[in-house]
Amino acid sequence: MEKTLKGTYGLIKEKIAERQPMHNVDFRQQDFDKLDIAGAYFIDCQFDACIFKQCDLSRVHFITCDMAGVQFIDNQYRTAQIIQCNLQSSHWRGGITKLTLSDCSLIGSYWIGVQLVSCTLCVGDFTSSQFMDCHWKTTSLTQIVTDSVSLVNTQFQNVSWMDTDFSQMSIEGCEFERVLLLKCDLSGLDLSGLTFHYCTCNGSQLIATKFNQAVVNNCSFSSCELRDVEFCQARLSKSLFVGSTLERCDFSQADVSHGKFLKAKLNDCSFAKCDLTQASFKNAELKNVDFSGSKLKYASFSYAKASSCQFNHCELLRTDIHALFEEECQWRGTTKTGLLAADKQKQIMDARLREFG
Repeated sequence: MEKTLKGTYGLIKEKIAERQPMHNVDFRQQDFDKLDIAGAYFIDCQFDACIFKQCDLSRVHFITCDMAGVQFIDNQYRTAQIIQCNLQSSHWRGGITKLTLSDCSLIGSYWIGVQLVSCTLCVGDFTSSQFMDCHWKTTSLTQIVTDSVSLVNTQFQNVSWMDTDFSQMSIEGCEFERVLLLKCDLSGLDLSGLTFHYCTCNGSQLIATKFNQAVVNNCSFSSCELRDVEFCQARLSKSLFVGSTLERCDFSQADVSHGKFLKAKLNDCSFAKCDLTQASFKNAELKNVDFSGSKLKYASFSYAKASSCQFNHCELLRTDIHALFEEECQWRGTTKTGLLAADKQKQIMDARLREFG
């Protein structure tokens, strides 16, 4: 450690002991190696091109500091906060736990092999940043700018993204488990072949998004807008599209068994040669939807409205069409003996509803 840093480190420790912040101090190009500065406050300080390696940064606050090109390597961050700082071209490595990044510029930052656990990232600009071989867990991100961000071989578990535009992001070789995407824009993304388990995309927009051959089991796309989305040969078992609007979406040869499209609106969509076993389209509006060659065993279309739909050469077994409103639909090559046209219990319930309004 250089003498200047030794003296500065002593001053930092004094300020920590006095519970006083350090204002407008120039630390540029200093190496902070294995230092304990837990509890320090830095306001309007300069840390450009500094290296923090194996330091204790617990409870440290960096507020409106210049930190361009800083390297953070294998530090402890518990409840540290970095607020309104310039972190452009910063480099991050190692485990990061309980760090808050708020209203910071991280343009062109590099995250290599980072384990991000129980962190909060809000109102930040990550334009042109790269995340490679990372593992994010129990972390929340809100209003993050992700233009030209690259995610490569990164795992996300129990991560929540809110009000974020992903449309200019590149994603390759990533896995998502129990991820919440609330009011996000996933338009234009190619997510083909990726894995999603128990993820939620509620209230999000997906336009020209590709999930071809992806594993998307037990996921929710409820209350979403989906246009020109491709799910060809995807595995969508037990996924939800409740109350969503789907236009020109292609589910050809996908496994959508046990899927739920309750009260959804589908227009010009294809489910050709799909497995729709025990899928439910109850109360859905179906216009020009192609189910040709699909398995519809134990599927439900009760109370749905179907116009100009194709049910040609389908495989039926106790397929429920109770109270289905059907208009100009085609059933060529389909044996209707597999239809369950009237459900007695539902008829009794319908009668009661009509009686009591």
